[in-house]
Amino acid sequence: MAELSFCAKSNDNTIADDELKSFKNEIGSILGLHDDNDEIKDQIIDDLLNNGRQSLAKYEDDIKPKTYRAEMNNADSKLIVLLKKYFYRQWETQYKLSNEWFISFLTQYQNEKAPDLYERILTRTAENGNKYLKNCPILSIALQLLFENIDDECLKNTGTFDDLWLTIINEGLKSIIKYSTYIKEEVMNEQLDKNQSVLFRALREYHRPQVFSLLKEHNVPETDTMYDSTLDEVAENGWSKGKHDIEQKITSKSEPTLHSNQQQEADQHKTLINTHSTSSLIEEATGSNEGQVQESMTDETIKVFFEQFGETIYVPVSSASTIEDVIKYVCQKSVRSMDIDYKNYYLVTKKNDEMLDNDKTLEETNILAIDDPDLRLKMRTGIREQIIKLAQIKVVGNQDKIGVNPQTQADNIQCENIDSNNAKSLLDGSEAAKSNELMTNDEKAKNLNRSEHTPISKSLETKKSNASPGFRTLSLPAQDVPSKDAANVLQKEDLADNYQQFQKKIQEIGEKITRDPVLRQKIAEKFNEINIVLCGSPRVGKSTLINAICQQELARTHAGLHACTNIISPFYLKGNTTVGDENINYRYNIWDTPGFENWDQAAIRTCFERIKEKPKSDILCMIYCASPGSFANLRQLEWLLEECKKQHIFCALVCTNKWSGFKDQREAVMKDFQDTLVKYHPKTREENGIIYFGNMGLCTSVNSKAIKDEETHREYEQSGINELIFGIMQSIDVEKVALWCMFAFENKPFWKKFFNNPTQQLKNFWTKLF
Repeated sequence: MAELSFCAKSNDNTIADDELKSFKNEIGSILGLHDDNDEIKDQIIDDLLNNGRQSLAKYEDDIKPKTYRAEMNNADSKLIVLLKKYFYRQWETQYKLSNEWFISFLTQYQNEKAPDLYERILTRTAENGNKYLKNCPILSIALQLLFENIDDECLKNTGTFDDLWLTIINEGLKSIIKYSTYIKEEVMNEQLDKNQSVLFRALREYHRPQVFSLLKEHNVPETDTMYDSTLDEVAENGWSKGKHDIEQKITSKSEPTLHSNQQQEADQHKTLINTHSTSSLIEEATGSNEGQVQESMTDETIKVFFEQFGETIYVPVSSASTIEDVIKYVCQKSVRSMDIDYKNYYLVTKKNDEMLDNDKTLEETNILAIDDPDLRLKMRTGIREQIIKLAQIKVVGNQDKIGVNPQTQADNIQCENIDSNNAKSLLDGSEAAKSNELMTNDEKAKNLNRSEHTPISKSLETKKSNASPGFRTLSLPAQDVPSKDAANVLQKEDLADNYQQFQKKIQEIGEKITRDPVLRQKIAEKFNEINIVLCGSPRVGKSTLINAICQQELARTHAGLHACTNIISPFYLKGNTTVGDENINYRYNIWDTPGFENWDQAAIRTCFERIKEKPKSDILCMIYCASPGSFANLRQLEWLLEECKKQHIFCALVCTNKWSGFKDQREAVMKDFQDTLVKYHPKTREENGIIYFGNMGLCTSVNSKAIKDEETHREYEQSGINELIFGIMQSIDVEKVALWCMFAFENKPFWKKFFNNPTQQLKNFWTKLF
């Protein structure tokens, strides 16, 4: 999501075209980028100018190895020196005319006050680009220079800088005393004096667009002294209090008040009236059935604090308004409305910090009956990131016996010998769980060994058998339930009912654990390079299937692998993504197998071994494709499955293009798949069009892209892809789940469906992951 800059700046304050072109040409020369491929050349250069040197990792294969190593590994490489020069020129050009004091501040640090610190901040920017500049470089750079104890490690591995950012925006200049451990005392005292404070000036620039926009909205003349005085007040006291003061001033100057203006706006648009009828909603929009609409309206408003941007927004509501209606309204009225997707946010009450159910009305949640519910809009961490966070931990779980003690501070997490019962409170918000933390282990054991009760967690033991024996802390909370009712409790979908609370606890666990530097390093190493083997005859839709799964363009390498060069070559998918505070670089090799129908058993074995010889290149899974009416050598398929079983590689047999042939042809392919797989593992279940054979494999049929039958003119939508992704996800070894999730990371339709429909399947997957 692009960030709209709050900082006021002129369109003219950018690097001149000639100078920018000079920078780009020099980067191209340093990296040896040639004009014969302008598209990739421009992409690399633009990425570097926006995201710094670290973004070059995505283009390793496009640069000569010697050049890449020299420019990435050398602290004073030509590239990093040039990028530092570029970013300084960007600051200078942007602020020299409008904020000369800021350039003077930078020069003072560069030449006299703290040259080493200045160099560190400039290098950090050259390495990471705009990553830490947020939506206002002038404020971010000032904070980084002044709070010098927030070093690179602290910035990357903790949320301290983000917390500082939100605190100073919402609470103003005075709030810096809360972070006194990160700033020298004399510097802090200097900054608290508004007359000489650089930070005070930077805060004014951050808030300027918001303040001016709000005053203009209420017809305050630009010549009014209120503009300048209000800006001072907001910079000193923060946006939360400052906006309230603005509203009071506006109220005293003119009528109607801000409150009544918002109510009138609600009367005009009626965006929050949920009449539980599609027809009545249409009637609202067209202005008909006015009596019914007016009957639903109320003059009540509720106050919501938008945490991400420090805004307080008054929302006109009725008892029939839903939580989702409130979220939509706040997002629409935010100064950042153009950049906001309301689905990325959730509403909580500050008192208990619990997520409110989007589908419930304000009457059902009892919000309107509370004098001051103190509602807060927070940003939702994507479900895909949460899953990957947990699965990343599983990647190294077998080796490290990782655990989390909720009584340990985040910065002191130890990755060993943590009792699993102490993690229960992270997954159970009840008072019982809290009191359980105070018990000794013996007392807990007594409670769990009552003869007339069976803990739910024990009933799940078989499903947890594949999990790492050392990863004991992420078990579901044990609850005492009569034995005969244990199965019924699971069927009631408790996990789905408490899904949002459960999601929050997952985030807490992931954030605590991923702060451990040793663990993060092992995760990064494990993600380095992963292989997927793709087998099948030509023209059966193998590449189309892969594209449908990962939703990204795949590039083909220029050469194959050793002796297999003439018969096997990989497509690859590479890039990086941020999960929490961790930047993960990844590369997937999708090994296509042209001529596979002519391979013998020895050739299959040799190529599998050659792939696995590459450092850090485990085979994640094997996908075998056949389409209705295509030729499939079953003996050859058996050789393939035998080799996969020996090397513990999960197999997905997929009937592609399922609507392109006749029904009996499709059924014949599926029968061959089942008859072959059952030789290696009994059939375990059939679910959502997928037939499972334990940890050996699965088979299914898919339609990788929408097609139209030219004879019948019937159209067939893409189908079976989401089910296949989830089928592999819940079948492969737990240690490989994160790798598969990363492969499908950009498949937004899959993650949307996965998040919006917490089914029994999802519950089973959670159980396995924990």
